[in-house]
Amino acid sequence: MKHISFTLIILSLLISSCSLPTAVAEENAEELPPLYLGFSIHLEGWKVGNEKLGYDQDLYERYSDLILGYSNLANSYAMPFTWETANLIAPSANFEPNILVQLYQRGDGIGVHADLGGKSNAPGGQKKFTRDMKKMRLDMEAMGIPISHVSGICSTMDWVTAALDAGYEATTGTVEYCLKSLPLDEQSAAIRACESPATCHDAFPGEIPDLLHPYRAADGSTWTTPANEGLILFHAAGDIPCTATGCDIQMIEEALAAREPGIFHSLFFIHSFGSPMDEEILRTFYESIQPYIESGDIVWQTMPQLLETYKAVE
Repeated sequence: MKHISFTLIILSLLISSCSLPTAVAEENAEELPPLYLGFSIHLEGWKVGNEKLGYDQDLYERYSDLILGYSNLANSYAMPFTWETANLIAPSANFEPNILVQLYQRGDGIGVHADLGGKSNAPGGQKKFTRDMKKMRLDMEAMGIPISHVSGICSTMDWVTAALDAGYEATTGTVEYCLKSLPLDEQSAAIRACESPATCHDAFPGEIPDLLHPYRAADGSTWTTPANEGLILFHAAGDIPCTATGCDIQMIEEALAAREPGIFHSLFFIHSFGSPMDEEILRTFYESIQPYIESGDIVWQTMPQLLETYKAVE
């Protein structure tokens, strides 16, 4: 009788141990993934000079000091920015210290903000569009900064193919002007009438949950339809939702509520600097999302980090 009881106990343990992985798998399948969150700064609007007339070192150094100050603040919260630029590439290579190398070496994200493609009949067409974009990447990489993504390239031309041919893996901040590369019969009247990126600059897609889902695009004429191969499109949500009176993080909360098991979700904000940022507003933003960082619901990433994370799971 004792032998029978002992045998039943062993069988019971074996059955329990065999069923445990299935139960754990079912439980894990229902876990919500994190929301990957980040903030890109477009370094533009400061006229530091050009190759023909030379570069203003004093202005460059003042601009660099401001940039480092913002970077210090962001890194004090362990939430580094992604910096995207074109007009700082050449002066950074000419002056020491090189602000872009400094940012890269401390772990901030670096990308190209090309600001190309806005003129529909620009001389040189697709070839020059691609060539100029490629030069920016190569000039940045000549400083020892690897570049994988570009922004500011929406065009009536095939901006997807241009970015791929220029050696980029991803683009960020798709806006309504990007729709200008679609066939005319697929464009709304408002898009057909749009004459520049400045007048059609709202995010596209602009609504949650579509805003949260990156995907690959095969070319500029079909980019709104996800493809198996091509340029990775990371959408953006405009500037951080904060003013001097506080932050409205409703969009972030909606993004968190829209998460689904087994799906990749990301949300990136963008600021053009350009205009200076208020450090107190930045602190308020970081502190408002800190509880979600601590809970694991939000994972902060730079754009190069986000690109690698996405490629690992797509």
